[in-house]
Amino acid sequence: MSTIEQVLPEPTHPFRWSTASWGPVLVCDALAPYAYHFFSASGLDVTGPEPSERWESVADALGVPQARVWRVRQVHGIDLTVADAQETRTGPCPEGDLLATERSDAALAVRTADCVPILLVDRQRRVVAAVHAGWRGTALGAAVHIVSLLEERYGVAASDLIAAVGPSIGPDRYVVGGEVPQAFRRRFDEDTVRRWCAEDDEGTCRLNLWQANAEQLTSAGVHSEQVHVAGMCTATHARLFHSYRVDGDRAGRMVAAIRLA
Repeated sequence: MSTIEQVLPEPTHPFRWSTASWGPVLVCDALAPYAYHFFSASGLDVTGPEPSERWESVADALGVPQARVWRVRQVHGIDLTVADAQETRTGPCPEGDLLATERSDAALAVRTADCVPILLVDRQRRVVAAVHAGWRGTALGAAVHIVSLLEERYGVAASDLIAAVGPSIGPDRYVVGGEVPQAFRRRFDEDTVRRWCAEDDEGTCRLNLWQANAEQLTSAGVHSEQVHVAGMCTATHARLFHSYRVDGDRAGRMVAAIRLA
């Protein structure tokens, strides 16, 4: 057994620990034949999308120049940024929370510190996507939306997609206020909201972002056996990951990134 396996908590299959220049990263073996990718831990702290030495490290890990690492100013929505129109990204990062590309020389990256990072790859048409989904994005159906956008723009079949849901705050630690299930009720039926937002007799609600995003992906047509959830809670393992719920404004930001192989 390697040192990594001995000292780090074990993720669910097919996730495993690997190493980058800054420290441990999670990879998903289901994505690996089709895309270079990783979910970073606290060894990498990228607090903004602007160019920096840390983004240079991300670019090096994915084998592209920093200017070809596409990222966005995340606003907890469902707007898509496409990295197909030009060879390199220029100017300020656009606002949004979803990215997609069919270019093999472009990488996509989202930042998280409790929110859900989702990386997707289409096995047939060679398209990748990255999603940032906090509770607001999840309530808006970000996972459903990215599948629909990939179908419309690239002719992707949902059944050909593989999705990896990376480290985020887990249901045991994510206590939310009443406005959260109310936001979900604007889009989803009551039975669905009850599955994702478990309320006790005292009115405390615990939100299961893992289940919500996995079920959204399968409802959009991704086969359940092709949706993989790391099962790693950022708040439970706050020394290993960045967690806004634990550290507040002092929290750093992790990166989930992907590039076609």
